[in-house]
Amino acid sequence: MNAKHIMLVEDEPQIRNGLTYFLSDEGFKVTALEDGKKAYEKALEIYGSGGRIDLLITDIEMPLFKGTELLAVLSKHNIRL
Repeated sequence: MNAKHIMLVEDEPQIRNGLTYFLSDEGFKVTALEDGKKAYEKALEIYGSGGRIDLLITDIEMPLFKGTELLAVLSKHNIRL
């Protein structure tokens, strides 16, 4: 059975690393990124290669793209999370 894929976007390294450890330990595939712009680029890459993201966990206040801005730009590219 394939592990569910979670994209985690958090600019605080301790929170990002802790959540990545916990979620990976629970059997999830985790793609962890530190800002919304990198998350946007990675999501396009994943979906462009036929992959999928089952769940997005994002901080709201981050540099570059805020969490709400990330959701809006992904939606414009028909990436529904």
